[in-house]
Amino acid sequence: MGLSLLILLVATATFALLGLTQVGRRTVDLEDYMVSRNQIGGPMALATITASALGAWILFSPAEAGSTFGGLSAILGYCIGSAAAVFVFCFVGPRLRQIMPWGHSLNEYVRYRFGQPVEQVLGQQAPGQQALGQQASRDPLSARPQHITLVEFRNEPSKELTTSGNLWGQAMYLLTVSVMLLYMFVYLAAELTAIAQALQLVANVPLLTTSLVVITAVFLYTTYGGLKVTILTDAAQFILIVPLLLICFVATIISLGGWTAAFAPVAEDLPALLSFGNVGGLRFGATLIIAIIAAELFNQGNWQRVYACKDDQTVRRAFLGSALVILPLLFLSGLLGVIAAGFELSGTTAFFDLLQTLAIPSWLLGAVVLLAVALVMSSLDTMLNGISAVFTVDLLRLSQKPAQVLMISRILTVAVGLLAVAIAAQGYSVLYLFFVADLICAALLFPIIFSLYSRYQSASDAFISSVVGIAIGTLFFPKPDFSPLFAIPGGGDLLNSFAAALFSSVLITLLCQLINKRFKRDKIKPFNYSDLAQVKPY
Repeated sequence: MGLSLLILLVATATFALLGLTQVGRRTVDLEDYMVSRNQIGGPMALATITASALGAWILFSPAEAGSTFGGLSAILGYCIGSAAAVFVFCFVGPRLRQIMPWGHSLNEYVRYRFGQPVEQVLGQQAPGQQALGQQASRDPLSARPQHITLVEFRNEPSKELTTSGNLWGQAMYLLTVSVMLLYMFVYLAAELTAIAQALQLVANVPLLTTSLVVITAVFLYTTYGGLKVTILTDAAQFILIVPLLLICFVATIISLGGWTAAFAPVAEDLPALLSFGNVGGLRFGATLIIAIIAAELFNQGNWQRVYACKDDQTVRRAFLGSALVILPLLFLSGLLGVIAAGFELSGTTAFFDLLQTLAIPSWLLGAVVLLAVALVMSSLDTMLNGISAVFTVDLLRLSQKPAQVLMISRILTVAVGLLAVAIAAQGYSVLYLFFVADLICAALLFPIIFSLYSRYQSASDAFISSVVGIAIGTLFFPKPDFSPLFAIPGGGDLLNSFAAALFSSVLITLLCQLINKRFKRDKIKPFNYSDLAQVKPY
């Protein structure tokens, strides 16, 4: 326990100190705290995207997939899903930057895209128009948009239509915000639980001790420095994560007597785990592909990094590079689970149980602990900063003072983190909540992506297709004990549930689009994407 606890304390203190040294170098306003717009490029962008995409889960989940859910085919699905979720941002990231260059978050986009019409007004409001939000900066030296106000037209002939559209828009906005907060909070709690359980397994460190040490260190630099400091610490953590994971994998193989000896028990007793044609593994892999791609669209940390990149080309290169880095790292992590299965070890702790079985040397144990700390801190600061960014859109409705909103955001960050600690200290599993969030994300995935490209995608169409997708997916969703929720053919199967949610929402969305173009073209006003360009900085 002594060495592992020492490494935990030193590592968390080092990362916190690194972040704090950057905090005092400049005054952080609300805009920099949430977005750090157009400030990173090249290796830094690649590092922060990769580090924030990874987390302590890579020491648990891929190994569980390899040991329990189908071996190589399940691992491959995990790899493809995780890499594809990052790769998608090569397309949707630049698209959102182009149509809403001064935006901040996905929920902000949904608010304006599906809310009431907005127009640009230069200098002053036109008669009969009411401002939507705070007046933009009038500083002539500012590089941000000048004299721009988002306005809402209140023409009496269209009042009923506008009110109806606004209600649908509010419903879609609330649904989007809810799933974003649910997914990121569950992710946060799961990461804290993972690092706490890892330290308890290898060094018998109490769950509460680990949780408090880690979250306190993250609080120290995240609540003051915001996204820019988070990106800096991500880069340092990335430098550690890649070599440490490779070292842990190679050292484990060597401890087992080499590649052939490591996989010999699996090849003899569980050959199906080494087959890419394992049907169970293929189904599990397909489930993960849908779930991960859908869920990561609602991870605000990804959208913050989209806006933090210097330009669209940086976004494409960084997210593509990150996807290529993630693929082999997850595959190696999953192989450790396959090896563990040969020793009759399985489940989320397969890798750590294997380490205990091998009686690994102290230096390797220390490397694993350091790896776990770097992984968890790289994801925790991303989730905390992302959650506060989601809150900010609504906080600005309550207060027009950025300094006050920044203070409230910091308080909310600490409150959310402490709630996650309370869950992690009990060792509760949040797996089922993850699946609930994944189901909702799968239903919302296509309607939101489609809205980035289709001018005729209305708020009512998006909301109805999303809700129908959730409803149909729920028919096949399992109970917490993973028995069928409804006694229907295919019930209780996550692949059926996620696929039904995704494809039904796709079908409804395309059907609504067809109806709109053929029968309602004169009644539906196409959305003007140029309006989104007038969204102002904080």
